[in-house]
Amino acid sequence: MRPTLLLLVLSAGLSASPCVGQGAPPNPFASNYPSAPPSLEQAERARVRQARPRTPRHGERGPIPPAPIPNR
Repeated sequence: MRPTLLLLVLSAGLSASPCVGQGAPPNPFASNYPSAPPSLEQAERARVRQARPRTPRHGERGPIPPAPIPNR
């Protein structure tokens, strides 16, 4: 086979399969929400996790200031 013909055949073969060298682009219409409701076990785990009493770690905190406090 001549080198030019071989190069033509190889380039045609590579261009026919664009997914070989690169990943698929992300789907802009994909949803972040689950497609099915949670199972009974998952729902129960979430309910138990929310029902746990929360203890303050560092005492009660006030509101966050609107900007950094100077000289602090």
